[in-house]
Amino acid sequence: MSGQGPIPTAVLSQRLVEAIGGRRVRSAFFTTFSFDPGFFELHILPLLFDQSFSQVDKVRRIQLEDALRQVDHLAVYFDRSALAQEGEPAQLDFRRLDVGRKTGAFHPKIVMLLVDELPEDGESEVYQALIVGILSANLTRSGWWENVECAHFEEIKDWEIDGKRCSFRQDLLPLLQQLKRSTGPGEEQPALDDISAFLKHRTNRAAVRQASSQGKFFTRVFCGQQSLTLSDWLAALRIDRKEWNLENISPCFDPTGEGRLRPLLAPLAHVPGHERRQGQCLLRQSALAG
Repeated sequence: MSGQGPIPTAVLSQRLVEAIGGRRVRSAFFTTFSFDPGFFELHILPLLFDQSFSQVDKVRRIQLEDALRQVDHLAVYFDRSALAQEGEPAQLDFRRLDVGRKTGAFHPKIVMLLVDELPEDGESEVYQALIVGILSANLTRSGWWENVECAHFEEIKDWEIDGKRCSFRQDLLPLLQQLKRSTGPGEEQPALDDISAFLKHRTNRAAVRQASSQGKFFTRVFCGQQSLTLSDWLAALRIDRKEWNLENISPCFDPTGEGRLRPLLAPLAHVPGHERRQGQCLLRQSALAG
């Protein structure tokens, strides 16, 4: 992204529908911290299908049960300690994988959908494309219907349809590996396997080395790859050579204060006038931390 112009806004549900574009979803997975299975079934699952559903919950679930037969594999990964207590239990047949961590929480909000690419006139072979969404919204009513959240969607096509290099393909592969290791040993994860196979065998493998081109920064995904911290990863991209206005917005911070932000701000210390902005940022964070 170039950083110019207003930030685009949209209804999250509608943005997902637009990304799918009426195509058949073959395999898909969602990750979330807090999970409301009933809300997910009744109000997020219908977005995957190019059809109308009844407003009556019981009838809608019957329709969804039939529609799910079109999907090869579907899974939701969630933090086992954050299952929404006020939510309805799941009633449909999709894989639910609860993730437990020894420290911290399982907190990513990711959507990956492997869809059939619409064939051109006269073509019989169907290719796939991968829709990748990185969100801030949990799979809950507040996350999708009430809160102001952030979301970014990208698409990777089969290399025979579009052979362009993907700037974040090299980030998604270790992300999928980490996700696969996060569940119990021997847990089957066919949705994740399908998506991983697509990235390994049906996309351009050439890496994008530079961080930007012609003033536009390429999309990248940080997932702790190569055991790097976020600050080290940003430094490896050499974007600390640019002048930045770093904003860290969060409803909560580590109680130890500004320690987590110092490594991020350190590479920017050479920017003229940045010492003042850095002090303001640390002060704002400390105030929010209480």
